[in-house]
Amino acid sequence: MPAIDDRKDVFKLVESISDYSSVYANLGLSDIVNSQNPKKMVPCPKSGNSGNKKSTKFRFHKHYEVNGKCIHNDVNNGRYMDIITFTMWFHGESDPIDAAMTVLDAAGIEYEDLRGKNRTRKVSKPAIPVKIISPEEIIARKQRAYEEGLKCLQNMMKMWDKSLPISNPIARDIVNKYLMVRGLPDGHVDKLPINLKVNMNAFYPAFFREENKAAYYCALLIPMIDHEGRRATFHRHFFQKNTGKKIPETKKKLMMSPAWTLEAGTHMQYDDFQCFEVDGKTYAHIAIGEGLETMEAVRAAMQVNVQPMYNTTMLQGYKVPDTLLAFGIPPERILLDFYIDKDLPVEGDPLGRGAGEIAADRAIERLTKEGYQCEKFIPPLELNGKGVDWLNVWNILGKDGFPK
Repeated sequence: MPAIDDRKDVFKLVESISDYSSVYANLGLSDIVNSQNPKKMVPCPKSGNSGNKKSTKFRFHKHYEVNGKCIHNDVNNGRYMDIITFTMWFHGESDPIDAAMTVLDAAGIEYEDLRGKNRTRKVSKPAIPVKIISPEEIIARKQRAYEEGLKCLQNMMKMWDKSLPISNPIARDIVNKYLMVRGLPDGHVDKLPINLKVNMNAFYPAFFREENKAAYYCALLIPMIDHEGRRATFHRHFFQKNTGKKIPETKKKLMMSPAWTLEAGTHMQYDDFQCFEVDGKTYAHIAIGEGLETMEAVRAAMQVNVQPMYNTTMLQGYKVPDTLLAFGIPPERILLDFYIDKDLPVEGDPLGRGAGEIAADRAIERLTKEGYQCEKFIPPLELNGKGVDWLNVWNILGKDGFPK
């Protein structure tokens, strides 16, 4: 497929926008953009909730005018979104290309839909189009982004270097307590990957606390690698020092700010595939799901290697590692079992599915077309007003609740 001309690439055109503030205003956030302090934390702009401090969920990045980023506590797992990701959420766009075109509509920038589709514009064009910046200014922006990314890497390296390997007796003991509190058996810690670390005094940001004051807890650190196999950041599971019990915070798991945008294929650096022989042919198998705890319950019950993905976005974007494909195992002999969370139904979904099942279905549809053998398993528990996962199954039904 020939490369797309930069002048027709909608993503490159979005990248060339000089000032994102007016674009956000035309996307529907004019009240925030035109306020006295547009960068302060405000209520959710989509639901329009208001009231006490608990309702404040959204804010722009301090340099949002030039990088187009914003953050919402309940969207994208509390990580910064670019303007395309924001538009997908705010305007309900399912396709990044459609979202990019909506951004260009809001900027008044002309584009061509190379797919030949007839789109319905979701926003009106502004009277005066947003200025497009020069390639030199784009380079300057990328240099600033590089410097910010370098700072993120330095912060991650500092925390990683001050952490204990999970094989350290002190680290092993506290993680074992943490897993037992969650219902997993004594000694299960020894089945976790050896590349994990434990920080005994991990910083918990004031941003996520009602007291607006930082705290310090124990944290299990799980490396995250991107679609190219590079370590991009790490995920933190916080728990109480000495006891391993839950922390008194709304968010008990946080990812450190990555040095670059995490694309489809990003995942926790966890287990390798299990390979086995049948009639002289090599097969490979892995169990895939969202969180570490639910997938460790799958490991305990099924005695299989597991791949937690972190969230529904990354679950939907799951890709079979190139390192496995390099062994020459064809897709039809690669077995992917999806153990999904059973979430509350998403409003408007015709099948009544939750976010986890929708993400898994999209991944399975794509991977099946590529020739992989996929199966999906849903927890055999009633929702009872909230979502359930395979750790709930383990704690309520034990091994009997898992596939035979």
